[in-house]
Amino acid sequence: MALPVEGTPVPVSRWYRHAPRGRDPLLRADPPPDNRWQRGAIIGALYLANDQDTVWAEWYRLLAEAGIPPNHAL
Repeated sequence: MALPVEGTPVPVSRWYRHAPRGRDPLLRADPPPDNRWQRGAIIGALYLANDQDTVWAEWYRLLAEAGIPPNHAL
């Protein structure tokens, strides 16, 4: 189900996403996983960051909220 939202143009730059090595970074899981603000059973989300440190910080924060040790999620 598509939501009636408009796109927002962004300047051309490099964007990062935490994704398994060797996989298409835009590949969507089925069913979508839970994310920071969205729950996969309701709506999938694509989170992007403009630097690698932000990607890693968000991933560690997600694990901390879920109580998952980082070495169990790699």
